[in-house]
Formats: sequence, C-alpha cells, structure tokens
Amino acid sequence: MRGYLACLVTAVVALTGAAPAVADIGDNLPPDADPTVWRNYVEGYREAPDWSPRGTIVADTGFRAHPDGFSFFNNGVPDQFNNALFGSPLKGPKNLDAEAMRSLMGKRVCAEKAATGPCTLTLAAQQWMDSANESMAGGHCFGFASTAAELFGKMLSPEQFQAGVTRTYDLGLRTPISRQIARNMAAQFTMNVLDYRTSPRQAVNLLKRSLSAGSVPYTLFILWSGGGHALTPYAVFDRGDGKYDIGVYDNNYPDADRAIRVDTVKNTYEYLVMTTPDGEPEIAKGVIGLVPTDVIAQRQSCPFCPGANETTVQLKPVKTRVPIKTRLTDLDGKKIKGAVVNKPTNPWRPGQRWEFPTYVVPKKQDFIVTINARRSKVPVRTNVLAVTGQFTVGTRGATIPARGVGAVGLVPERGLIVYGANKGSDLGALTFVDNRPALQVEVRARTQSAGGPFLLGQLNERRKKVVLFTPNGRQGSASATATLLFVAPSGIPVTVRARAAALLPRNARLVFDYSAWGPKDRSGVVAYVKRKGGRTPVDVTFTRVGP
Repeated sequence: MRGYLACLVTAVVALTGAAPAVADIGDNLPPDADPTVWRNYVEGYREAPDWSPRGTIVADTGFRAHPDGFSFFNNGVPDQFNNALFGSPLKGPKNLDAEAMRSLMGKRVCAEKAATGPCTLTLAAQQWMDSANESMAGGHCFGFASTAAELFGKMLSPEQFQAGVTRTYDLGLRTPISRQIARNMAAQFTMNVLDYRTSPRQAVNLLKRSLSAGSVPYTLFILWSGGGHALTPYAVFDRGDGKYDIGVYDNNYPDADRAIRVDTVKNTYEYLVMTTPDGEPEIAKGVIGLVPTDVIAQRQSCPFCPGANETTVQLKPVKTRVPIKTRLTDLDGKKIKGAVVNKPTNPWRPGQRWEFPTYVVPKKQDFIVTINARRSKVPVRTNVLAVTGQFTVGTRGATIPARGVGAVGLVPERGLIVYGANKGSDLGALTFVDNRPALQVEVRARTQSAGGPFLLGQLNERRKKVVLFTPNGRQGSASATATLLFVAPSGIPVTVRARAAALLPRNARLVFDYSAWGPKDRSGVVAYVKRKGGRTPVDVTFTRVGP
C-alpha cells in the first residue's frame, strides 16, 4: 500500500484530561497563548512517562523543538487544542488555496498558465484541491514536520510568513504559514511515500551519516496498526549495546524533547503515541521511513494534468460512528493487477470523520469502487473523484442509504461512469471535467428513471460530448449544467455557464455537445435528445460571468 499520513492530533492534558506520553518539556510560553492553558499542558506533560532522548549524541543538526519547532499543535477539524490555547477557529486554519496549489504543482494548475501573478484554478485543479483539503481533516503532521525542516534549513524564512519573526516557534497560527503546512501535507498525496520505507537499523545508519549542523534532510514517518504520524528527526543518540534514540520534534507536542527508540540488533523501533484525544497511549512499532526534505519541497507531479499515466480515485471523508468499508475491483469483480491501495492512516473514531482509502490504478484500467454502509444506521454521503490526466469524472453528493451499498464503475478509456445504490438513495450528480490547455469544461449531470437508483453517463473527450442515459433505455429524464472557464486576451478569467434538461423517451439519450464552445463562441453548446431514427433539439440557457 501507499500510506497517507492523516496524523490525528494527540491529546493534551489541559484540554482533554488525558495525559500525553512524555515527560521532558520546557516552559516556553508561546506568543499569544493562554498562560493558564499552557501551564496546565506543561504540568501534565511532566507527569507522563519519560520518552525524551538519552545517550551520547553521535549526529546532530542543532534543531530543537524550541525554538525550531512550531509552538502550536498539529491541527485537525475541529481544532479544539489550538482553539483552547490560542483562540483560533474550531474549523481550523486555512488549507490549500490557488497560490499553494501553484507552489505544489506549478503553473499548469492556473487558467492563466503563469508562474506569478493572479491564479484562477482550472476546474480540475479546484476539484483536486477541494478533495485534498477534505482529506486533511484528521491532521497535518506531514506538513508540520517537513515545513519545520525547511525553515530550519533556510529553504524558507519565518519572515516570509510573519513580519518581524525570526524563529519558527514565534510564528502565529495564521493563514500564511498554515497554507505552507497544507502545501507540504498535500505533497504526500502526489507521491508514493512507501518508496521511502526503510528498516529501523537502516534509518539509524542513514541519519548518523546525513545529520549535520544547520539542515534537517529528512521527514520521518511511521505507520502502525493504530495509524500513522510524521516527525522531524534532528539528532541520533547512542545508548550502547546497539540501541539508539532518534531525537524528534513531534508536532503533536510543542516544545517537547522526544525520541524514537531503536534496537539495531533486533532491527526494531518503538515510539509512544496516543492516536485519539480520549484514548490510551500505545507503542508504535510498525513501518518507518525517511522522505528527503528537498523531495517534499520540489514541484510535484500533477495527477489531473494531460499526460498523467494513472488514474487516482479519491473519496470524500465522511462522519460516521462505524467503519465504512470500500473495495476496488475490475468490472468482473476481480483484483486489479498493479493497483495501489493507499489506506487511511488515522484510526476509526466513533462519530468523527472517516477517511476512505485512495486508489491508484493503471490509466486505461476499468474498475468499480464499492462502498459498503451495511453497518451504518444513518445514510453515508460522499463524493467519488477519478482523475485520469486530461479528464476527471466522478459523483458529487452521492448518498448511500443506511444499511445500504453503493458502487461506482468507471471505464476511463471510454469516459464511461455508472453509479448505483440501493433503492431510495439520493444519487447526487455525475461530474465530468475536460481539462484542456487553453480552457476547461465541467459538466454536472443527473438522470432519473423508474428503473431504480442509477446514474449513467459518458464523456466522449475526443468528440467533446457528454451523453446521459437510463438503465436499459427506460423512460426518464436528464439534465446537465456546464461551466466553461478560459482567460480572455485582457488576462481576466471568464466563466460561462450553460444548462439543458429534457424528458427521455424509451431508448433515448441526452447529448450535451460542447465541441464548439470556447472564447470565440461562448454560446457554442448544442443539446439534443438522440433516439433511433433522429434527434430532437433541446434548448440551452446561458449565463456569463466576465467580459
């Protein structure tokens, strides 16, 4: 699998009443912090088991949690810890925006295709960003760990994010730095993190060779049965007899000295963590890996840009009291060779957001994603987004009823998508995005028939058409709302919207033809009902935004 580090925020004794899992902490009051809340946090921390680094330092960068780490906690949604300490919004700080997306993937995410200046996200980029932001609800540890490393190594400067600030610890939890943290958090969604997996023994040896003054070259990640986390490794301590402590800054515990304990003889590691705010500490002892800081900082591949050679399937996290299972197969129900399952690293928490796996399949491979809500007493509402280079297809607002099952089938080569669930479910809408270099078109469509809860549609990217139909050609209805986005010669983005709806007799289809739609013909959409023996025109209404 490819592990994504959702990094659930750990508990703080002053905020939850549950003691965190380390003792050694300094009393460095953060700027703008509530002194009482901070004091309670420090006192409770000192009463916890001691997992601070011990031994003789054999490799050291000079980085320390104070002043080189952040003074605020790794944040999720709701962000109760930072809210109590700093009064920050419960919904958390700002995540990715257009500028952060451009930093992450380059100018191709912007309709203007410019490296600087205004950036209007392409329709596909907007969809991907929305999905990535939703996936950060459980935490931002990968972003915290790597951003702290970049600041220490002077790849970034604190003054870039807050005037007059020269130390990371003095930065406030506000929009400029939160965007950078989100940018680096999202970098893991574009790479296979497990490519950087190593053994505990190899991790110690690599860090002993590479840690030197003034630079933190890696972000360290761990995965275990209870979840996953990312930390900033800054030093190696030799405890004798083949045992070492890796000194780490843990973004769940500001201003704390912590260590991952490694036995190089047994080739194992242990790290005391707490995965849920009301849970008990547990020992992590699974996968360990080191991702180079410069790899995270560099421009990442764009899964929704032309030329992508795989299909990425994302599902919107849902709030649930029971785990919701998903399964990926081909159209015949068989396992797909070469498919990658990126399992959620945050554990299930009753009543909290549940992050589904993300799937990566070969570009032309057909597949079905099944969402099993049979254990749920309430409906499950989610989005399914399949990104295949130039075009994106999926569903929005699809609801699987309580005790029900939903499935999304896709044939990327044909742009064909089928969504179905138990009878009585709200199917939401199908979404098609054609992401061309000079313009983008998004079509959201619905079909309805008496034949059961199914949505069926097809994007013919070559002919620039969306075709909507009903199961077995049953009588029904279909509607489509499309958005055209392009940049005018003046440099101003222009949005045009078009809508068409029609009743479908038996064996009929609604065709939405946007092949002539563009800057020179802003009304260039043709819609018609196609049936054997002819076609019937359908009125299209337009709304323009911009010059």
